[in-house]
Amino acid sequence: MRVLVTRPEPGASQTSEKLRRAGHEPVVLPLTTITGLDPAPGQLSADTMGAIAVTSTSAIRQWQQLGIEPECLERPIYVVGERTGRVARTAGFRDVRIGAGTGNQLASLIDLDSRSRKLQPDTGKPLVYVAGEVRNPDFERDLSQTLVPIRVVNIYTVNEISYSTDYLSEFFLTHPVDVVLLYSSVASDLFFKKTSQLNIDKYLKICSYLCMSRAISEKIPKCYASQIRVAASPDEQSLLSLLGDNNAQL
Repeated sequence: MRVLVTRPEPGASQTSEKLRRAGHEPVVLPLTTITGLDPAPGQLSADTMGAIAVTSTSAIRQWQQLGIEPECLERPIYVVGERTGRVARTAGFRDVRIGAGTGNQLASLIDLDSRSRKLQPDTGKPLVYVAGEVRNPDFERDLSQTLVPIRVVNIYTVNEISYSTDYLSEFFLTHPVDVVLLYSSVASDLFFKKTSQLNIDKYLKICSYLCMSRAISEKIPKCYASQIRVAASPDEQSLLSLLGDNNAQL
């Protein structure tokens, strides 16, 4: 199958390689780009944090580019899922605590560890959430209902890639695909915002839209509801498994 990959680099190239190995033909159209931010001095100092939380691999990679203090690598780091956990270990973190895949579930894990005293941050050394400037609010909302103090450090932002209408029209005419992979609510929003300006409705109604989570699927116009499939868990392995599952259900 020809599969449209909408995620930003370097993830787009990594996903493309997985698709080729599985016998599919990837077509790459990143909708966003990751731009690093430079937090104020001391924001990422080990002296100011009791533990760390991360809900994206981009946050860890950007932190690596800035330079992670060796002492930070000794702090407990809570990550949203297995993939982010692997990136954290590769970066050198030693105490990696892995959530079940969503921001809500990660907040629940942190709350549980706090209640059992496996985590003991205080107001002087709170949990530091290293995050993107644009993000899903679920994790912070749920954590705010616990007794765990939190401080957010924005380390990157997501910017829309601007494509001309002429470019996109030519792209879809010359790169027809069977499947569109959607990794984020931002990407889902942008994809249908951009394609709504094109005269390709007939084409869009024969594609399948594979979403990493239900929240992402909810950004898709209702007229495509029958073409939507949602991964069983919010990770890429589950998402890509839908390519071989013609009976996947919402």
